[in-house]
Amino acid sequence: MQLISNARTMRWDWDGWLMGVFGAISSGVAVVLMTLGGVFVAGVSLKQGCIVTGFAFIGSVGFSLGKYLQQKPTPDPTLEIAAIESAKSVAQAEKAADAVQDAKDAVSRPQ
Repeated sequence: MQLISNARTMRWDWDGWLMGVFGAISSGVAVVLMTLGGVFVAGVSLKQGCIVTGFAFIGSVGFSLGKYLQQKPTPDPTLEIAAIESAKSVAQAEKAADAVQDAKDAVSRPQ
């Protein structure tokens, strides 16, 4: 339940994540251009060239996209969320330091 409520309230960096996805696709376009150059130099028929180019595009996009999604399967939380989490961590650390100091004071007091 906590996961669902966190997912609804968090802000994700979709722009950066989608830029990476489109970057993977653009590498496939670069492979297509290189393959077309090789097809014209080799002098194969247009049909064979399109087949080779299509498979090269699908393979390159699949590999690049898989590699990118392995590194970033979901978008990162925005900096705003990271700052809030950092502030929570600092507050918890301060509470823990106060508790330790209270415990030290309680131990050092004569009874």
